[in-house]
Amino acid sequence: DAATRQLFVSFDREPDANDDVYRLNDTTVIRLNAAGGSAINISSIAYYGTVTSGKLLAGDVEPVAGSLTVQVRRTANPFNLSPTWELSTVPPTGPGNAKVGWSPDGKIAYCGTGQSPGDELDESALSASLDGDKWRQMGLIDTEIRLTDVIPAPDSGSLFVTTYSPYGPEGIWRSFGDPLGRRWERLLTMDTTTDAVILRLSLNYESDYTIYAAEVGGTLMAVSHNRGNSWQWCQFTPGQPIIDMVVADKDTIYIALPGGVTKKSTNGARSWRSQA
Repeated sequence: DAATRQLFVSFDREPDANDDVYRLNDTTVIRLNAAGGSAINISSIAYYGTVTSGKLLAGDVEPVAGSLTVQVRRTANPFNLSPTWELSTVPPTGPGNAKVGWSPDGKIAYCGTGQSPGDELDESALSASLDGDKWRQMGLIDTEIRLTDVIPAPDSGSLFVTTYSPYGPEGIWRSFGDPLGRRWERLLTMDTTTDAVILRLSLNYESDYTIYAAEVGGTLMAVSHNRGNSWQWCQFTPGQPIIDMVVADKDTIYIALPGGVTKKSTNGARSWRSQA
């Protein structure tokens, strides 16, 4: 039956020649324009659905520019002549070559990343997502990490740690479930120059779910207001190396700086003033 002969394919060849995702409808070839019509090197694709409807993932070859992640594209209408593609708002981590796949029931997407050809300690990783939008790293495949901070949640239901690696970015991890420490997921990567990240929970964490992360000896800061599930970078940091930090509530932060200087923000790190 020609109507049921449907096939999704992708390719990445050298030199580039219309690299993209395609649908083969019997003998008709339809380019799906995963990058809006531009050629795009695709490492893998994964489809879940029927011969008339479903959802399609496409993993990039190259990492996102200026980041330590790899983009995964997705469309919920792959049978349209011009499918609508969306980018992951929290892409999976890793050095490139996103290899994607769906669980048998289509409820969980998986993505493995790594260099090609492979290299030792390259931060290759395995991530998972419920819909292909927000990915959580479930484990490191090939790297070396060392602990730099450990923070338990007040209800003892979660444990947060920060790590550094000489081969890749610093990471913020969370363990949950019983027993703590058996299962981990990486929530955020911070590419610091000092190899040290601290975490501080709000004193009202049980109601505002706020966590701040800061680069010790540097100026990078990030904040999460939902237990670490998503993060925002703080654009207005003090401009001096951070020594330590206390978070009074979701908007109020005290930081210690060199020379005995202490600064306070009452608007979520958007502005700072020195304390006498």
